[in-house]
Amino acid sequence: MNKIIFYAVPNLNQVSGGPKTRITQISKEIERLGNKDIIIGSKLTKLRLCLKAKKANIVYVESSTNRMGLIDLFCFIILKYKCRNFIVYIRDVYIQLFPNEYKRGRAYITKVANIISNYIYYYFSDKLAFPTIEMGEVFISSLNVTNTKPIFSLPPGTFNVAYTHTKESKVRAQKKLKNINLLYLGGTKYIHSGFSSFLKLASELNCKYQFHILTGDKLDDKILNSIKLNNIKILNLPHKKVIEYLEDEDITFVIHSRPKNNYDDITFPIKIMDCISCGVPIISYPHEPLIELLGFDYPFFVNEISSESITEIMDNQSISNLYEETIERLKVICNESSYIKQVEKIINS
Repeated sequence: MNKIIFYAVPNLNQVSGGPKTRITQISKEIERLGNKDIIIGSKLTKLRLCLKAKKANIVYVESSTNRMGLIDLFCFIILKYKCRNFIVYIRDVYIQLFPNEYKRGRAYITKVANIISNYIYYYFSDKLAFPTIEMGEVFISSLNVTNTKPIFSLPPGTFNVAYTHTKESKVRAQKKLKNINLLYLGGTKYIHSGFSSFLKLASELNCKYQFHILTGDKLDDKILNSIKLNNIKILNLPHKKVIEYLEDEDITFVIHSRPKNNYDDITFPIKIMDCISCGVPIISYPHEPLIELLGFDYPFFVNEISSESITEIMDNQSISNLYEETIERLKVICNESSYIKQVEKIINS
């Protein structure tokens, strides 16, 4: 059996959302395999665990979103001595695609630290993993290196949610279409989040459908007042509770309102994998990674997040059949895209 050392640059107590979900899920699957060292925690904890770790066949590193710390560099030196197959997962190239947002002050410092961190990741790695190959190509080109290293795709995975298998798809479809519940899930601050489009939907269709927002962001008073006027449910929940909420509130669709752009066409939002795991269809623009994942004929891709497009979907005479078939499709995709399969990909890379 391959011995794996799993190393997370981010401290789980200081991150949330997608990075925390991914690190937690992958470390759980590696833990189940046995013959491993899991290195997660504070600076001193990581250093101590690195020193204790035995030699391994693979070191797998979950990188930071923006920058690594000095202690991580020391840990990498130790781990490189203990293993010659060093795989680094790069989760983001946002700074590379939107450098104009990082011109001044602390943002500029973040940009410089990110560049330095990326060169360190590249230097220590034997192979690099990315959510998509396209993101890997952007990353490599940003470094302007001549001797490129092997790259492979390692998108976020799915996990088993018991309730997706306890009822037939037809029964679930009938229940969720009885009263339409539309959910916005995730951050609202990202410039291309499409959150304003969701709020516009809620203001225009509030009389017909129930709207929900699950986000860890603190919303400003203007948005909060508009939410109150439209009777939108808004909560900040831990990941486990989000999974329960999707079922308890009979969420019909998650609205993935990010418009098409250079960034969202090369990355996988982890919340999409949560939706697949929970058997909850999404309404989304046809981003390239989602087409690859869900199929070009996925019935709930739209050209615009608008009240007209949503109404067209809901008023489709075949909505019951389409919804039931989509739930069945998500079950298949869930089985094919599990976190354990991602771990197997790491081992066999």
